Amino acid sequence: MNIQLGEVAAAKDDGRLPAEDHNPRVIVFGAGGGQAKALADAIAANAFHNTVYFDGTWEQFRAAAFPNRRGEDGDNDEHGNGRPRDDDDH
Repeated sequence: MNIQLGEVAAAKDDGRLPAEDHNPRVIVFGAGGGQAKALADAIAANAFHNTVYFDGTWEQFRAAAFPNRRGEDGDNDEHGNGRPRDDDDH
């Protein structure tokens, strides 16, 4: 889901953040660590205490979380992995 810094209270009201359950795990990404931290702090201040943020860019997260991924966005197999290996790739 996409929640901007000024939308945290509205996100509780419109269902993007759960209104009844304040203990879900919330992981926040931003254009960089500072943006992500500011949003994580705002979400935590609204009773979502199980909130963490990634201190880096989305590209850095993808590289760390999916080190074996090859290709660009949209260049995935049916499981969301990088393109399947061709016989010529061996």
